[in-house]
Amino acid sequence: MNLIEANINNLTSLWKLANTKSNFHSSEKTFDYGFIEHSNWPNRLWFHEAPDKHSIEEAKNKIKRLNNKLTVPFWNIYKDFDKEIFNNSGFVKVLEQTGMSLKVDPEYRETVNLNFEKVNSILKAKEWEVLFEKAFGYKINGDVIFKSSQFIDYFIVTDNHEPVGTCVLYYRDNTILGIHSMGVIPEMRRKGYALKIMQYALDWTSKMRFEYVTIQASDMAKALYIKLGFKEQFKMMNYVLKEHI
Repeated sequence: MNLIEANINNLTSLWKLANTKSNFHSSEKTFDYGFIEHSNWPNRLWFHEAPDKHSIEEAKNKIKRLNNKLTVPFWNIYKDFDKEIFNNSGFVKVLEQTGMSLKVDPEYRETVNLNFEKVNSILKAKEWEVLFEKAFGYKINGDVIFKSSQFIDYFIVTDNHEPVGTCVLYYRDNTILGIHSMGVIPEMRRKGYALKIMQYALDWTSKMRFEYVTIQASDMAKALYIKLGFKEQFKMMNYVLKEHI
């Protein structure tokens, strides 16, 4: 199995599914994209393979025609690719993440005394929206969450009825599980909750007999994942047009 490819496919299929359930996803010759009004996510445009100057210009023109901010992720998995092509085409890097994976230990068990409530109503989707925005500083519209909640597991995490944060588990089979949107709200940070949320996710993953877990880590969170045994796979650079900063 190509774990790098599996990691990226888990992420892009998550974006595609969320876009599709909100009735806006499109596939072009060299890239896919989706845009949802009143939401900062997914709102991504990603290339099918290493882009050249022409395909980047096509993507740039598409974003300008939409007249809305789309994030363009790029993975450093292509040999001899000059990422300066993005800078020279009017894009600016706004975030760098690290793709990571972990082989699941079938014997891993961890009791976590937190409550994980799966979103299954528009009311809970709106609650998830509020917590996510507090944790990450940008918005995922609750309607997007609710419309895709039959296919994506969105969790509200609480401790003795006190809100803690959010977590998403996404999978298409029992091989790869992606952990996404794992965040703790500011007032609950530095209390060990991020570790507990990950321990819960890994315990569940082990019990369900998945083979691998994938994640895309910020620089701030990477140390936690390394502590849990995750291995670095690739870097993911996220770009936006200069005029959309």
